[in-house]
Amino acid sequence: MKIIVLGATGNAGSRVVAEALSRGHEVTAVVRNSTVTSNLPAGIKILIGDAGNVEDVTEFSACQDVVISAIRPAPGHESDVIPTTRIADGRTRENRRAIVGCRWGRNTNGARHRR
Repeated sequence: MKIIVLGATGNAGSRVVAEALSRGHEVTAVVRNSTVTSNLPAGIKILIGDAGNVEDVTEFSACQDVVISAIRPAPGHESDVIPTTRIADGRTRENRRAIVGCRWGRNTNGARHRR
């Protein structure tokens, strides 16, 4: 299966990438910062882009079977949550399946918040 992972270098995304590879899937990683790509495992395709941009999501998800979103705002910008509708809109244009992840975490002062 061809799987694209948005936010592939983060805590959750890197685990998704590793699991997908271990199961023999063809993995494409989308990251917003090219300087962190050295942390990704060999054997995957890497794309630099913005998960909040419908055009990027549409372009990147073409020919993919599944999109997995493991994105979160950059530290200090927790209020800048990318609406999941942008990811869904990009997927709808291509008539593809999407998995949009959501998780709880802790911000820098220890308070729980939804990401």
